Amino acid sequence: QDQRQAAEASLRSYASSAGYGPAVLSLIAGGSASLPFPPHEAPAVILAASVHFKNTIKRRWTEDSGDVDATSGPISDADKEQIKPMVVQLACSPSLAPNVQAQISEALAIISKHDFPHKWSTLLPELVANLNKPTDATSAAVEADLLATTGVLSAANAIFKRYRGQVESAELNVELKTVLDTFAMPL
Repeated sequence: QDQRQAAEASLRSYASSAGYGPAVLSLIAGGSASLPFPPHEAPAVILAASVHFKNTIKRRWTEDSGDVDATSGPISDADKEQIKPMVVQLACSPSLAPNVQAQISEALAIISKHDFPHKWSTLLPELVANLNKPTDATSAAVEADLLATTGVLSAANAIFKRYRGQVESAELNVELKTVLDTFAMPL
């Protein structure tokens, strides 16, 4: 447990570095081949990285998120612009383990809560593009397509939870119309 706490403290200290978020996502995307660990340890390391990434997003995406302090500050705008497409791609990836994909989808939901639709107008078109990717008829391609579709729908569910239980307003209706036109119409 002391070793874990030391590792978490070390990760937190690096989390304020420029490029940290994209680097963690690249590590997750690379899978076990990108890790200097024995193959049997790689899934646990990737899961830990995804949990840490989600928690970093929760704490540091905006000034008013969690425990942003003067020493770490929020994630830079440059890193945010790199993170957004990467997190969508990973949330829709058929190669991620379901527990890792769940963490990435939750990070996507946290980001979308703050940035969608006004600061992230490309989110839904990116998800739709992942739904409409052509595949061949081999069984492996069909299985990968099913996993990718499940990832897209899980990500959409995480994003659209924000609308549940909201009080109707003109602004909400306009936003919902935009969401439906962008996401549901192509289906």
